[in-house]
Amino acid sequence: MAIRADLSADKERGPGHGRLRVGGFDPGDDVLELSLMRNQGTAPYLGDGGIWQATEVWHTAGEVERAAGELVIRLGPEIVDPIVTQPTTVAYRLTLAAGVTRASGTLKVSRPLLGSEAATDERTDPAAEADAARRRAIDEAAATKAPPPIITDPPPPIVVQPRRSGPIVALAALAALGLGAGAWYACWLPGIGPARCEGEVAPRDDEPAADEDATPPATEPEPTAAASCVGLAAAACLAKAEQALGDGQLEPARQLFQQAAGLGSVEANNRMARMYDPETWNAESSPVAEPDWETAVYWYEAAARQNDVAGKAGAGRLLCRHAGTSFERKRALEYLEAAAEGGDEAAKALIAECEAKVS
Repeated sequence: MAIRADLSADKERGPGHGRLRVGGFDPGDDVLELSLMRNQGTAPYLGDGGIWQATEVWHTAGEVERAAGELVIRLGPEIVDPIVTQPTTVAYRLTLAAGVTRASGTLKVSRPLLGSEAATDERTDPAAEADAARRRAIDEAAATKAPPPIITDPPPPIVVQPRRSGPIVALAALAALGLGAGAWYACWLPGIGPARCEGEVAPRDDEPAADEDATPPATEPEPTAAASCVGLAAAACLAKAEQALGDGQLEPARQLFQQAAGLGSVEANNRMARMYDPETWNAESSPVAEPDWETAVYWYEAAARQNDVAGKAGAGRLLCRHAGTSFERKRALEYLEAAAEGGDEAAKALIAECEAKVS
């Protein structure tokens, strides 16, 4: 089950606070928890203390209200600040859990979203920003449990002190014995070593370690369009997404359309919606495995909020035909009527069908 989620600034509480509006999820009387995942970095999950880590962490939702068929969750700096300090090109996936019920969806971040004083200081103070970058690098390395580097330098020479000759000589003998055992095991001594060394010859420094005639492994071709719109305006980002889609780079195209939508492109919202819309989805133009009408409604509604007729018509059509609550059907009728006023003939034809479901 997909949810629709929108995070915007909480003007009543000020910087560092946000209002998370969620549609399509009912926690009932169970405790509501959430997890947040970003699409960049080796530590994708938001953990405690605002630190991104490799494993998923669940956060208990604090103040939760129900308004017009939606959940309104008040979030504080522990969630808002880590989002504010990320680049605007980062996309997020929100998962809600209540009892045995769980649902996920794309989190749309409505800007401007202001961080608390600590987050603002990090973004405006170059020294603090550099320190934050170092801390994030340390956090990511710790989260992925990177192995320590292999030291290839030879061990330091043993210095023999005159008054401690007895113990040092013993240690030197043990070291020599250890090196000899290592040479025996590694087949460095010709004619001497374990049974597996028979037939093995250690390569010289001037010889290649592998067969030069061996065919190199095949590599996948590089994508023709990088999935990043950094430094681009909305129109240029949209054009880049169209190019990626035309080249068959479906997942990069989806990411680029999403970034173009974040930059304000109305058409990008509609293109994202069509990748999930059951009536327009196909494997040749969408990277998702199957259609998802609720996610499609989320993106159509994003276009509708920008007064786009196609977005209103798409959201109305899907809500009318798939929504299970009377509230959502009434909203579908409102979208269809608004689209019809804008000249959409298909929306006009659907009004009667939707009115029958509302009554």
